[in-house]
Amino acid sequence: MSADDIISREEQANGEVRQVDGRYPSIHPEKELILKKYTVVTETFDSIDMKIQYNFVEFKDIESKFDKKEDFDVFGTLVRVENSKMVPMKTTSGAHSKTVRDITIVNKENQFMEISLWEDMAINEGDKLQKVLEQNPIIVITNVAAKKFLGALQLQSTVRSVLQTSPECPEIKHMKQRSYETYDPLRITA
Repeated sequence: MSADDIISREEQANGEVRQVDGRYPSIHPEKELILKKYTVVTETFDSIDMKIQYNFVEFKDIESKFDKKEDFDVFGTLVRVENSKMVPMKTTSGAHSKTVRDITIVNKENQFMEISLWEDMAINEGDKLQKVLEQNPIIVITNVAAKKFLGALQLQSTVRSVLQTSPECPEIKHMKQRSYETYDPLRITA
């Protein structure tokens, strides 16, 4: 079953189909489903063919994204996962704490990039990453933001970010192939 088939069925089940809102990740490139109060949802056991369209940015090009304040996607081999920690935050509504966890990935040119995962992603996905760290999986993080803190460029997850481990896409297949050809455990360490 394709995404178009699902959308067609949803239109018949009192749902609404709209143009994709570019601010949020979407599986279908053009349409998104909106469930209403009286939408009927039924479980299906058909396989679903969903492909995410990535907006990957090379590590060397990330600085240009900071200037445009655009979110983007990154991928690399996971080499470090820190424990989560609480960070005090000050806002106009007062002080509170947020959960953060730093991870490090390395790209095919052996360049390292640290990414801060925030809140639920720091807790849920971060715990899963700690469990698979020794396998050095290739991960993708979508809708990452580039920020400057104390003059240094930093990457961090956003509320729109999705973290995937070894998804099927040409870039990941290429990186896996290269890692089999050039794997050296002493070279890929944090």
